[in-house]
Amino acid sequence: MWVVIELKRSTTSSRQALHEVAKYTELLRREKQLAADRIRAIIVSTDWHELLVPVSNMARDWTHDLRGYKLQLDKQGAVVSTERVSLLEPSFEHRVTPIHVIYVCSTEESRSEIWQLINVAAKTVGVRDLLAADFDRISDFETIAFPYGIYLALGRIDLPKTMA
Repeated sequence: MWVVIELKRSTTSSRQALHEVAKYTELLRREKQLAADRIRAIIVSTDWHELLVPVSNMARDWTHDLRGYKLQLDKQGAVVSTERVSLLEPSFEHRVTPIHVIYVCSTEESRSEIWQLINVAAKTVGVRDLLAADFDRISDFETIAFPYGIYLALGRIDLPKTMA
């Protein structure tokens, strides 16, 4: 593993960090004929105010391992502590998928079984939210073949932190 470390000690120079990391990483890849997964890039800075958003974006789209660390310095400039920066989560569009499904069931028990299968499948593939509703036919109950059902859409719902 080859490591490129870019050290910035001020807000004004922190903006150059991404450019420098990209430049040195590409030069290293070309000079040594290295695959992207053999290079890690680390940006170390005393100030992450200008860096957090662009580094988070680059880390998501880049093929290299990109990490950030924040340095805490004392008045003499000596390192007091080093802390890994938590990069921002990717944003998502606030909508439910356009794919909606309706399951129809002949009994309440079969509807419960389908719910269990849906929950297992959703956890397996990493679905973060389900938007669903149970429904029962309330009239002509005896003449309907499938009086129970589930309406389902997959998606991700951004709840306020007080509700999450």
